[in-house]
Amino acid sequence: MNGDLQTARRWFDAAYRQAEQSGDPIALALAALGLGGRWVREHRTSAESEQVRTRQSRALSLLDPSAPPALRLRVRLQGEDDYRNGTPDGILRLLREARDSGDRSPSRRRSTWPTTACSVPSTRRSGASRPAS
Repeated sequence: MNGDLQTARRWFDAAYRQAEQSGDPIALALAALGLGGRWVREHRTSAESEQVRTRQSRALSLLDPSAPPALRLRVRLQGEDDYRNGTPDGILRLLREARDSGDRSPSRRRSTWPTTACSVPSTRRSGASRPAS
């Protein structure tokens, strides 16, 4: 999206909704991760923050706890909590777990729809419609 965070959010939202409708827990998790944005506390309003947290928690609840996306969601949720609480303890523990997990490449699942749909400009997608604003 070339830094266009609003457009990226709309695409991740569309990916989340599609994954929810199709019952695909991995796609749901990847879209929920994308909704979190690039930075901790990226969502400035309480409503936005709570919606993203709810979606991430829901996606996490549908995954096998040993699945790499589950670990990524736990890391993201813990990072948000630690930032809010002013302590790095939880995230440092989970980062050690992530380092030891063998999931060395977060981009390994780029072939799944949510990540691909959100990272390719709409002009390069044949037949893709833009998500509602």
